[in-house]
Amino acid sequence: MDEIMETPSMAKELEAAKRVLSSLKEEGFKCMASLDDIRGELKHVSYEKGLSKKKQQKSDLIIQKLNSKLLEANAKLEATSLSQEKVNSLSSNLSLTLEQAEEAAGAAQKESAAAMEETEKIKEEIKKTDLETSLAKEKLQSAVKELKKVKSSEGSALENLRALVGKTVMERASMKSSKVVISRFEYEYLMGNAAMAEEIADKKVAAAEAWVRALKESEKEILMRTEMLERETRELKADYRLLLEKRLYAKKINT
Repeated sequence: MDEIMETPSMAKELEAAKRVLSSLKEEGFKCMASLDDIRGELKHVSYEKGLSKKKQQKSDLIIQKLNSKLLEANAKLEATSLSQEKVNSLSSNLSLTLEQAEEAAGAAQKESAAAMEETEKIKEEIKKTDLETSLAKEKLQSAVKELKKVKSSEGSALENLRALVGKTVMERASMKSSKVVISRFEYEYLMGNAAMAEEIADKKVAAAEAWVRALKESEKEILMRTEMLERETRELKADYRLLLEKRLYAKKINT
């Protein structure tokens, strides 16, 4: 077998080929290292992608919850707006009611004061009427006693007159006259004066009794008026307390 003779040119080419091969090997190692780095990056990207997906899902869930809360908040806001409108309307109505209540309270106070003043006047009238009734009863009792005395005096006078007339008749009869003559005064007195006196006395008693009855009726009417005024006063006080309660409630609503 013939030996291959190494020439300088071949040696150079061989060295050059070795250097190229060494460079290629080095590049291969670099490529392999780069591939390892790329694989690591791919794994990291995949991991990050997975995390990102989970985060996205979590974000979507959070967004859904936030949307639900937003819708709920909007609904509450609308309800609150309606409630505020109702409150404003109610407050306006209460303010108007408060003004009316204050006016009514002022009128009620005036009416109550007038009623109390009227009640005091009526009480004074009752006292005066009671005093007049007591005096009237005393006068009636005195009149009855006086009437009894008058009737007794009238009866005694009538008996005396009858006795006198009888005596006169007897005296005139003793004169043997066929007629008994008496004066007109004696006749009228005998026929009607006694009855008239009794009738007048009865009328005086009836008038006194009617006066007492009228006083009692007046007292009864005054008592009824007093009870009515006291009842109206109680009602006015109750209305005034109710108006004060409404005023306090309206002030609480406004504040």
